[in-house]
Amino acid sequence: PTELFIRIEQLNEELSELRVALNGDNFQRGYNESTVPGISGRLGTAMGGHSATTQMPTTTQQNDFNLAEQGFNRFIQTTAGFYEKIASLEEALQKAGAPYTPGRKG
Repeated sequence: PTELFIRIEQLNEELSELRVALNGDNFQRGYNESTVPGISGRLGTAMGGHSATTQMPTTTQQNDFNLAEQGFNRFIQTTAGFYEKIASLEEALQKAGAPYTPGRKG
């Protein structure tokens, strides 16, 4: 069972990394430290600066959109692997005789 707790902790860490990739590092931002924008931040900057104009997007807006797209593609791949790990953990929990928890398969 100790191994299962380690796997759960690792999944929690990976989930935190996924949140940072999507939304940026809110913890660091809370200390007024500069951070790399997350996918949603880049997309928001690109869209927000362009929503009220009929002009072509600026180079910065295009770059933000491209970076958001690249980040999202990586995010999708990472998320797929994350869900596979969750499914594997659920199976291990089932085999270990863990009691049912809401939302868990099996």
